[in-house]
Amino acid sequence: MSSSPELNFATLEPLLQKLDTAGPRYTSYPTAPKFTESFGWPQWQASLEANRASRTVGDPISLYTHIPFCVTRCHFCGCNTIITENKGLVSPYLEALHREIDRMAQLVDTSRSVVQFHVGGGTPNYLTPVQLQQMMDWYRGHYTFAPEAEIAIELDPRTVTEEHLQMLDSAGFNRYSLGVQDFNPEVQAVINRHQSIEQTVFTITRLRELGRDAINLDLIYGLPEQTLESFKETLEVVLELRPSRLALYSYAHVPWKSPAQRRFGELPRLEGPAKFELFLHAWERFIEEGYVAIGFDHFARPDDELVAAQRDRSLHRNFMGYTTRRGTDVFAHGVSAISDIGSAYAQNVKKLPDYYSAIERDALPVHRGIRLTDEDRLRRELILDLTCNFALDIPAFESAWEIDFAEHFAPEVVLMQPLIDEGLVHIDTREIVISPVGRFFVRNVCMAFDEYLPRQTREGQFSRTL
Repeated sequence: MSSSPELNFATLEPLLQKLDTAGPRYTSYPTAPKFTESFGWPQWQASLEANRASRTVGDPISLYTHIPFCVTRCHFCGCNTIITENKGLVSPYLEALHREIDRMAQLVDTSRSVVQFHVGGGTPNYLTPVQLQQMMDWYRGHYTFAPEAEIAIELDPRTVTEEHLQMLDSAGFNRYSLGVQDFNPEVQAVINRHQSIEQTVFTITRLRELGRDAINLDLIYGLPEQTLESFKETLEVVLELRPSRLALYSYAHVPWKSPAQRRFGELPRLEGPAKFELFLHAWERFIEEGYVAIGFDHFARPDDELVAAQRDRSLHRNFMGYTTRRGTDVFAHGVSAISDIGSAYAQNVKKLPDYYSAIERDALPVHRGIRLTDEDRLRRELILDLTCNFALDIPAFESAWEIDFAEHFAPEVVLMQPLIDEGLVHIDTREIVISPVGRFFVRNVCMAFDEYLPRQTREGQFSRTL
């Protein structure tokens, strides 16, 4: 998308007023609220065994590890975290994690190549360099990593050390995601995340000196005390740092799920059109600086593999955002981690005692999940095409799923009619195409195809779509 008069904020504002509603982010389909506790360890074990039987050596895999520990709580955060300065909690966690890795590897064909490996949190660099190296040794001892594998980690510039960076580089980590959120001191004070520009610059500079330039920066718009003018200042600093990728996430105000957000009370917080104006300004500045818009909240340099994936329609979206390899099984480890093997999702327990208890029983610590029906899988692929490609080739989709699209989705097309009337979506017998303006409202488009959504209460369950 390129900047044009139709993307003027004044032109968009009436649409924003109409379409700002509560809805899923579609990091999965079915969405996480549909996961059920009736899907536990026995069901997950059966799903893994079926997966192993159906896959071949050439089918790649991804691995995810969740490190939940943080020294302080960022009040905006909705991630599963354990706030503690007691580093003694790490050793028993890593011991249990090792046992989980070993148990999972017994159920997975480990001759399949690992093409993506991601460590998230929490704060992964809460671990010492020695502990991180030990964890990597466990994984490499169990799995076969492809030579070109993306090995990524989330870093907190406030606590990362030179020793961390040296160790990660030597261990083969080649992509780094740094949380920034906002550099404004007043916003940082409210969200309890005091991170100086200097700390961020140090981390980026040292990574580049080590030859690592695949650096992602994460920003959040809509935080308490943010204004358009203050956010503009953060954006200019970020653009000077020239990361390879940028993620621009909408602040999800879900105090019923994230109690720390209740601290915000009546603090001023931009919502609706005023909040979206921050995003639109950031989008315009990123495009002006040569970044390519990826999906609806990521941006990348033109030579980045995300751009190539978007161009050849292999772009994928999951719980970690946009990625490059579609259809790759994800085997996840650690508390609250979510695995995705195409036919099923499985989420681990969220509390350490429950995690340890499951590991002691020699079971994988699954708390809830869902086995996908054929209809779930069909709709998931459709939603992935819309969120990744902003288009759907209807004849190809009909052939792949052996359906008549017009007949199968007649009610959904009726639900989309208001979006069609606004010029946000075009549909005919050949394709669905989301317009440049409609891409800002792709979550609303996807909601029309969500078979479960009409049966759910959206308010008090999902964040706002804008």
